[in-house]
Amino acid sequence: MYYVMAGGDDMDNKELLQAINVMFAEFGNSMDKKFNALENRIDSKLDALESRIDSKLDALESRIDGKLDALESRIDSKLDKLESRLVEKIEELEARNAEQHIDIKDSILNVEKEVRFIKYKLNKTDEDVFEIKDYLKIIK
Repeated sequence: MYYVMAGGDDMDNKELLQAINVMFAEFGNSMDKKFNALENRIDSKLDALESRIDSKLDALESRIDGKLDALESRIDSKLDKLESRLVEKIEELEARNAEQHIDIKDSILNVEKEVRFIKYKLNKTDEDVFEIKDYLKIIK
């Protein structure tokens, strides 16, 4: 842009300074507009990039959630199977323990009967010995 000043070549310093100030102001306005346009383009590109990143992060989060849910389900299933097997083993042990308890109780009862029988026989033997001694005293 060229400006023609009134008075031709005899422009004084004041007019020259004014013309330069106008040119700088127009240049500054032009640069501001260009920087604003550039800033707007950068902002829109950053917004688009942020949107893409958010979208990809959402998709990734969704995939991770799905995989975690599947993993949790598998773990729960395996824990349920282990719990079931453990319950079966405990029930088997309890049954065996009950059988052994019954066997031990029967053995104790048999031992008790045998001890009573032995005591009876011992007492009978003592009586027999006493009678034999008594008989032997009579014979002597």
